[in-house]
Amino acid sequence: MAFYKANVEKTQEGYKLSWSGKDVSQVEIYASTDSNFQPTKDNYITEGYIGQCEVKLDFANRVYFIL
Repeated sequence: MAFYKANVEKTQEGYKLSWSGKDVSQVEIYASTDSNFQPTKDNYITEGYIGQCEVKLDFANRVYFIL
């Protein structure tokens, strides 16, 4: 699995994530306000399919995602 591109867009209800890559169809999504975080069950958000996902999150600070 190799990502070619990933994008995050802030929406009124949360964030829209999109991605593309070789052999990338389903991804696990993790989020944190710490840029150096490691993916764990505590910051797991959801799974995304077919290159895009919308998540309803409300972080007061900048949010970082790991796919």
